[in-house]
Amino acid sequence: MRGKVNTPVEFGAKVSVSKIEGYAFLETLGWEPYNESTKLKEHVEDYHRRFGYYPQSILADKIYRTRENLRYCNELGIGLAEPPLGRPPKEQEVYRGMLKESRRDEIDRIPIVGVFGVAKRKYTLGRVRTKLVETSETTIALVILGMNLKNILRDPFALIKWLLKTYRFRLILR
Repeated sequence: MRGKVNTPVEFGAKVSVSKIEGYAFLETLGWEPYNESTKLKEHVEDYHRRFGYYPQSILADKIYRTRENLRYCNELGIGLAEPPLGRPPKEQEVYRGMLKESRRDEIDRIPIVGVFGVAKRKYTLGRVRTKLVETSETTIALVILGMNLKNILRDPFALIKWLLKTYRFRLILR
């Protein structure tokens, strides 16, 4: 049960995507319902394996702001955007500052929300009609790949730069 405007119930895959420097990464793809907040640590560790360092900050939905996730991010020195948990402060100036910062974080999160909109509208992610689980998962992964290929084709050297950064290739000259 999702409580969306057009349909009270959604069916299909549950997908988590991260966006790093304009490229979308398929983090989680599953068919069973789960709470997204439980996957934050896994996603952060995947980022660390991919790039060799932890992110400076994470721009995520409010559902990710659990005490456990906040503690984990604080231990690693990662900023987790959104206002702090608990009651708002009584001082109006401090509260307004927190609201402004929260609004800036929301604006910064727009590109990741846009990934799903673009994927559904332009790349047919909203109309996956395959019957087998494996075929559906492949189709979803190909949509993400197609979106990234469009970015790569804008800059002919983007693929080389991305590969060098992602896999830390070493150039050996003899």
